[in-house]
Amino acid sequence: MTKCKVSHSIYNQIKRGDLEGVKIGAGTHKRLANVPFKITSKTTGESHIVVTDKNGQFSTASDWASHKKNTNAGTSSEDGIWFGISEPDDSKGALLYDTYEIEELACESNKGMKLISAFEVVVSRNKVTIDLGTLTDEYEKEITIYTTATDKKTGEKVIVAGKKVTIVDTVTLDGLEEGRKYQLKGWQMLKEENAVLLIDGKRVESDYTFVADSEKMKVEVSYTFDASELGGQNLVTFEELYDLKNPEEPKKVAEHRLKLKYYFDVSDTREGKYKRLVRPVSLWSVSEEQQESVKEALVNAFGVADGDRKEFAMVILEASLNIAEDNIGDYLQDILLATKDSPLEEMDEFNIRLKMKQLLANSISYMLLLRCGIKPEIYLETRDFQNIREFHTKELVNLFGVAASDMSEMALGEVADTIRKLQIQERKQRTFVERKTADYNVDNKQETTTERRQDNGSNHIQQTGRLSPAESYNSRGRGSSPWEVRISPKSISDEESVRNVSEPSDSRNLESASASDRGRSTDENGNRMETLIQQMAEKEGVTEELKARDQMEWIGQMNNIRQRAQEIVRNEILEN
Repeated sequence: MTKCKVSHSIYNQIKRGDLEGVKIGAGTHKRLANVPFKITSKTTGESHIVVTDKNGQFSTASDWASHKKNTNAGTSSEDGIWFGISEPDDSKGALLYDTYEIEELACESNKGMKLISAFEVVVSRNKVTIDLGTLTDEYEKEITIYTTATDKKTGEKVIVAGKKVTIVDTVTLDGLEEGRKYQLKGWQMLKEENAVLLIDGKRVESDYTFVADSEKMKVEVSYTFDASELGGQNLVTFEELYDLKNPEEPKKVAEHRLKLKYYFDVSDTREGKYKRLVRPVSLWSVSEEQQESVKEALVNAFGVADGDRKEFAMVILEASLNIAEDNIGDYLQDILLATKDSPLEEMDEFNIRLKMKQLLANSISYMLLLRCGIKPEIYLETRDFQNIREFHTKELVNLFGVAASDMSEMALGEVADTIRKLQIQERKQRTFVERKTADYNVDNKQETTTERRQDNGSNHIQQTGRLSPAESYNSRGRGSSPWEVRISPKSISDEESVRNVSEPSDSRNLESASASDRGRSTDENGNRMETLIQQMAEKEGVTEELKARDQMEWIGQMNNIRQRAQEIVRNEILEN
């Protein structure tokens, strides 16, 4: 009997299987990359992490990722998984015969989503991969805040300055979880100065804690203070809502506040007096040979369903719609708060969201099609942009412009990164062929070098001498860019906005590469770039003092310097 039990135990232990699944977001069916799942044995407590790849897929099988590669590191989809104390064996499954708990872990990819509940699965058949199917995260409902501040006595928005005044902020909340405890925290701001209101050195602030009795509620927060010295001032109430599910660590779930933003157009390619405040626009074009790689990048990044079977332009259109759908929530609240005196004022949130999403998608599509060398008018008509008439106030135009610009930057970044990788690969292949040819014919070295340089010119991101659509606009003599708009609580003169920017008289010396700089290693190139950044920052007065005085300006100038340093090093590599 004892021998039989031992034999049976050994037989069970050698049974090994695997798990696999796909992770997506609800609605858009966007594949979620880099999502970690913790797999825990119910018997031993042993646990390891498997991570989804760029297509949202994961598997513990060795034909997906060898059990022996970075075993149980749990940091990427290429790390192997192995349960038990024996050495990893790629001929066997990763999981021993057992019951396992599968738990999705929070990460950047599933931020803003409701994670699936932990569930159990039994591995009982040898060399069988259990398909967990499609695991879908629902998007958490966004909580919105609308506020109306009035005088407690009169109910009016104009308050007579006095020794003791009380402002009542009526806050409308939507998207609450019934039965959940929340806390509103608010304070008064001087609108024109974009500064916290201080009375006798103290903030005028208040808070209100409540338990949600429905999804939508109205609550009042009162602020009483001495306003005798505030005649003529405009006040704004800022509110933040915190979820008190864990009282020790309140979680901010919504806010209402004005935002200071800068608005620049893609046409601003370092021309004019603000050139040191604007990050240079990378110029590139997409050839027919590169379209398939760019299409694949857009499909993977923005969850285009069956993208491999769709033409390039249709992938762009669908990717643009997904970008708008996934990110509109970050900008909608500002739009809703700025609808006064516009056609949007008479619409509900659902219809405003619908119009804004489609207009954003069309705007992103137009930009991407044009930049990828496809005529937008084939796929888009004038009527596709007619909703812009309803965003006709200055504030709405600016807010919509920021949303369109931010989302377009996401798409452009994917395309630009893909083009750069393709060109690096192309340069490596070309260099290999040239060196091989040189070995056979040393006498033709000069001819080969000349030919290489001519060929290299045709593989730049954009050929010298050609103007991008952005550059050509500024070259037609229309004067300064009309998109250099800054929404600021305080007007700033042109002289003040560039007062800490100095033109380097010898910048060309920094941007010239010597022969000794060529043929460097990756570390040497990195050191070269950091040296350039330090030199340029010193010459242009981008100092720690500037950072302490005006951090936004310091960041803008440092981004500009870093971009120029990267261009210099890249050109030096190309010339090698």
